[in-house]
Amino acid sequence: MKILTELELIAACVGLLDDRTNLSGVERKIIRLVSAKSLPAHDIDSIRESIWQGNDPLGEAFSIIRPAHHRRSIGAVYTPSPIIHSMMAWLKEQGIPTRIVDPGAGSGRFIIASGETFPNAQLIAIEIDPLAALMLRANLAVRGWTARATVLVKDYRTVKLPRCAGVTAFIGNPPYVRHHQIAEDWKSWYTSRFAEFGIKASAGGITFTLFLANALIG
Repeated sequence: MKILTELELIAACVGLLDDRTNLSGVERKIIRLVSAKSLPAHDIDSIRESIWQGNDPLGEAFSIIRPAHHRRSIGAVYTPSPIIHSMMAWLKEQGIPTRIVDPGAGSGRFIIASGETFPNAQLIAIEIDPLAALMLRANLAVRGWTARATVLVKDYRTVKLPRCAGVTAFIGNPPYVRHHQIAEDWKSWYTSRFAEFGIKASAGGITFTLFLANALIG
């Protein structure tokens, strides 16, 4: 089926979810928009089958439905599969991480590829957009990974991860937003944190450099 609106996309996610107990408040708010609307079972089955085949029909629909300028405002760029596979192959050459973190997980393309590549790794997906987080949860649910991955619906810059005994790998396509759209307090945070490592950083950096600073601090 072809998903044409955000309401249909939300309804598709709801139809695929196997557990709603861990949804954030903002996710619960948007699923109420489709409380009186659901997709036919055969449409849900079609989407589920596409996901099982390794596709991302939810993410593809989102990239078409949500206008590009809205997606760019929060750095939402959905990475093509060949690039993801190449990055996962590189990561595998570096060793076996205990934990894998995606700071801007979107519909879950990187975190799902990570879970397939490293079946014993702890998975943490961070996503600020509640609709994208729902798509991620739906993709995880189809694979039976609801309990395996932790989904945090937050700004990744505010997340404090617990210490991990093994190696943590940060992977993904960090949000790309130009410095003009970054608040001054975050610029100050960024430059001061890099200074702790003896690195002089420009306040004119873009969002993925904030991700690097956060990764260094852990």
